[in-house]
Amino acid sequence: MQYKLLKKNALSVIEYEIYKNLYDNSSVSTPFHNISFLEILEKIRKSLVLTYLILYKDNNIIAIMPYFSHRNFLNLSMTSLPYGCYGGFLYKDQYKEEISVFLKQNKFISLVSIINSYKDSIYNNLKYFKEKKYSTWVIDTKPSYTDIFQGLHSKTRNQIRKSIKSSINIRDMETIEEVESIVKIYSQLVKKHEIKKPYINQIFYELFFASLKDNNIIFKIAEYEDKIIAYSIFLRNQNQLFYWMNASDSGYAKLNATNGVLNFMLEFASEDDNIEELNLGAIPYDNTGLYHFKNRWNAMERAYYSYHSFVYNFIKKV
Repeated sequence: MQYKLLKKNALSVIEYEIYKNLYDNSSVSTPFHNISFLEILEKIRKSLVLTYLILYKDNNIIAIMPYFSHRNFLNLSMTSLPYGCYGGFLYKDQYKEEISVFLKQNKFISLVSIINSYKDSIYNNLKYFKEKKYSTWVIDTKPSYTDIFQGLHSKTRNQIRKSIKSSINIRDMETIEEVESIVKIYSQLVKKHEIKKPYINQIFYELFFASLKDNNIIFKIAEYEDKIIAYSIFLRNQNQLFYWMNASDSGYAKLNATNGVLNFMLEFASEDDNIEELNLGAIPYDNTGLYHFKNRWNAMERAYYSYHSFVYNFIKKV
């Protein structure tokens, strides 16, 4: 058997179809592997270049990994995905063992590299990586919505009921003017929490346009008396839904719009036979408020891992 690793900045039509099939069917696929989403990140992060690492076995593609390199250090840097998103190789389960063996024998990373991996053990115990464990919080959506709702904290159930009684309308984002409204809400959030590295406004417009064509990018808004008071952005693949971004107008906090939107999507996920979990994401260190929020949604703590090259790890410490 002959193995070959090829690096490309763009996929051919055939490679794209193979990647799409892996994104839809691989057990290690995540919502962040969506090419539409990856291309948006490349578009708004001018310093980054989207690249694909393709592993062949006897001239047949068995794995593909998207990653980003810094434009000024193309061959020296590799990040699985920016903004803390999950990444890594996509492959069919039948090739897992031989891919794992190949990675142990062949150092595939660049000098300064990081891969955030969810549910994949092929990077464990690689001598050229330093491993760090993190936690995310996940709701099991396989039970019926009624059972899931009953498992929520009583305070959260009451907040959901209140949002419904408040006649909040939850729907998809539809117009550019609505994007402008949620940008203002996000700016309010940035100012309130003194976020030092906020998303640029362009990302909201790009995600909106992408959501019109791609069902795996979901842009929901909460509307009260013809005014947008909250928004949430979800990413999904075949069996996972990820709660990626949210903000609400603090002037309408008592209406519990955020809980209303999340409940709407939880019901949606429970009714989709393919979606097995709703991932609420990680919790920043010492953020007890966010911990209580996710705990009251009966979310379970689940580990994921970040793998760093030794040079990357040294730079972070410095």
